[in-house]
Amino acid sequence: MDADQDVLQQVRAHGSLCGGEVREARADGVKALMLAVFEESMRSDGASQRRWREEARAWVASTARAAFSFTVVCEIIGIDCRGARRVGP
Repeated sequence: MDADQDVLQQVRAHGSLCGGEVREARADGVKALMLAVFEESMRSDGASQRRWREEARAWVASTARAAFSFTVVCEIIGIDCRGARRVGP
């Protein structure tokens, strides 16, 4: 299993990665959308199109705090963003 799939499996199984708030087993609404955005960033890192990889890596590296920024998404879905940056795109 590659590192991206391992991260996704941990998030789905335990609701958390490297600390962070434990999320509920079921995500609804905005939280579900944020989880999908996070998962897509993990997939995009392995995409064949360079632009998608670069956008995913730039999003993960950003320290901005805005709606749907990497930091906020991680906080909402219960993932420690520092840990995710070490294993993510």
